[in-house]
Amino acid sequence: MIKNDESLKEKFVRKGFWIYLFSFVIGPIGYVTKMILSSELSVEQIGVFYGIISLIALVGTYNDLWLTEALQFFLPKYAVRKEYAKFRAAITYAFVAQASTSVLLGAGFFFGADFLAEHYFKSAEAGELLRIFCLFFFLSNLLQIGSTVFASLQETKYQYAVSFIRSIFSLAFVAGLWLAGWGNIVNYAWAWIFPLVIAIAWNLSVAYVTIYRKYLVWVRSDFSWEQFSEIFKYALWILLTANVGVLLWQIDMQLILYILGPKEAGYYTNYLSLIGIPFLLITPLIGFLFPVISWFASGDGNGEKIASIRKFFTKYFSAAAIPVAFALALFGTDFAIAFFGEKFRESGNILAWSAPFIAFNFVLQINFQILAGLGKIRERLKILLIGLAFNVPLNLLLIPTYGAPGSALAVGLSWIPIWYLSHRECGEYGLGFEWKYFIRNFLVVGLTAASLFWARHSWNPEGLDGRLESIFWLSLVCLTHIIAFVAANKSEVREIVLEIRTMFGKRKKADYPLTIKESGEATP
Repeated sequence: MIKNDESLKEKFVRKGFWIYLFSFVIGPIGYVTKMILSSELSVEQIGVFYGIISLIALVGTYNDLWLTEALQFFLPKYAVRKEYAKFRAAITYAFVAQASTSVLLGAGFFFGADFLAEHYFKSAEAGELLRIFCLFFFLSNLLQIGSTVFASLQETKYQYAVSFIRSIFSLAFVAGLWLAGWGNIVNYAWAWIFPLVIAIAWNLSVAYVTIYRKYLVWVRSDFSWEQFSEIFKYALWILLTANVGVLLWQIDMQLILYILGPKEAGYYTNYLSLIGIPFLLITPLIGFLFPVISWFASGDGNGEKIASIRKFFTKYFSAAAIPVAFALALFGTDFAIAFFGEKFRESGNILAWSAPFIAFNFVLQINFQILAGLGKIRERLKILLIGLAFNVPLNLLLIPTYGAPGSALAVGLSWIPIWYLSHRECGEYGLGFEWKYFIRNFLVVGLTAASLFWARHSWNPEGLDGRLESIFWLSLVCLTHIIAFVAANKSEVREIVLEIRTMFGKRKKADYPLTIKESGEATP
């Protein structure tokens, strides 16, 4: 199931190719879908629509007692050891838990829809939407099992193909309603449901052919209390961690919705889409770290390789955060207008309050995936609890004072202690951070961004107005930042290009240095 003869280079380049091939397609599809919704629905309706999705994500923490997430820790071990009976049993445990809790929690949403609509969302439309999204809650949880199995086996091609299918059909249904003139908040909610059915059917078909028929068809599940107890104890700690983690990432949206109302929540949800742009690029590859680290942790003497991976990712992702932070902070309003129109200008103003802290988020996610792969769930829980202890009081203090921008600032500030504590917990896998490399990128990109920002407010090109003007400047910002980043990292970019060329057979393996050497070094 998992290839043991792949080097680190082959694993990250080959698997990463599929991650980014689909991510570069899925990301724009998602934003086009939200752009259509933002143009058709009012700010208040957008706030209610995505507020419900946020609430479902919050409650979804309990959807399977977190047994599904535990699969990513245990399935790689069973696959490497060829313990297929235990492999099949573990999936069964997760499926039963997933289906049972999804029905119970979905019923809670269905029968409590009117109460929540009146007292929480303060919107008459929310009741009907909640009943529709009960089905979304149940189906998305079922889809999660198949995606988790593919992720744990490092089958990134199938894992992200499922997301692509779901995204493309979501866009097709939403665009179809829009073009036919049938676009309203209820119909758009149903357009969220049908793509899930299609994605689940595709997922089951591929899993049957690639996994079940090859490895599991002749194997009987080896159910045992010992195995279930081991998985459940691990899952219980993940449940507690995820409970705090999802609360930490979703509490700001819910506090804004409750304290400030649907309109401010509408601005904030599109801000979340804007701050999520860079994570479309980094989250898929960072998520791939979990099963890889778990795979290494299952063997002895791999500490040097884990340290190598951490150093490599921290170096490049912290440097990549620099142009992202400058672009989002200085040109946030242009991002908001270009993506969602003039009526969402305020979403760009909110963006400037948290973008300067984005590098902390990039790096803490790397640390958290390493801790998860090592099985350090309790440590993750403690860190997130401390982060939550920072986040909630800051939100309650800053939201009444500054409104939605205050919440963005509270979230950005809470990333700092989470990053620091996760950095300390990963201390045994030494980092050796390259400050000269980081400062070089900061100076080059910083000067570029400052020059563009000055030009933006000194010169307005004739013939461009509103959204077209914002698109023009964002295109210029992105192109200039890419050129500046490549110029500051010529040797590093050359290595990556050589890796890709080798993957497609353009060069021989011996003709270039490894980016992540088997000796554990992170640089050539």
